[in-house]
Amino acid sequence: MEKISIASSDALAICLEFLAAGKTLIVPTDTSYGISGDATSPVIVRQIFELKGRDFSKPVGIFVADLAMAKQFTQIGQEAEQLFNQYLPGPLTLVLPKKANLPEEVGMGSTLSVRMPDQPFLLDLIKFLGRPLVNTSANLSGQTDLYDPSKCQIEADLLVDGGVLLGSKPSTVYDVANHKVLRQGEITVKQ
Repeated sequence: MEKISIASSDALAICLEFLAAGKTLIVPTDTSYGISGDATSPVIVRQIFELKGRDFSKPVGIFVADLAMAKQFTQIGQEAEQLFNQYLPGPLTLVLPKKANLPEEVGMGSTLSVRMPDQPFLLDLIKFLGRPLVNTSANLSGQTDLYDPSKCQIEADLLVDGGVLLGSKPSTVYDVANHKVLRQGEITVKQ
């Protein structure tokens, strides 16, 4: 696995080259390290499942750059838009009705989890790519989240080293249609 420092002046360009070539990345987020790739590519999505040893019945979500990108892949009603504008970017994942323009392994049936991370490098990467990235933690399935890139056990194509991250809680996961918190994290959403 190749490595690059997030502080490198060419880190963004190199990541974009890797993504354009159908490669996977380990990237720092605002909560922990994640494994990502082009969420619109079925091959990349399957590869991420395999690298993690993740059961295909457990869905992965997407990272988006902004509300407009989220609307391309999900149906966003008034409540979802208000939550998006109030809490994002940040550690909130919204479960929303999925549009049919992503691989079946992204999302779960008719729903999709969407997050806009509060991590400037990652947001720039998604904006320049112009497509969402897979959103899942960079740990082997069933293991704890990754905060220290030197302890990464997944062999992605490129590791973007953002240093050791503070061990923050994972994002809050909120199912908008059912008004239900599926996982409590940093953000408290009133149900």
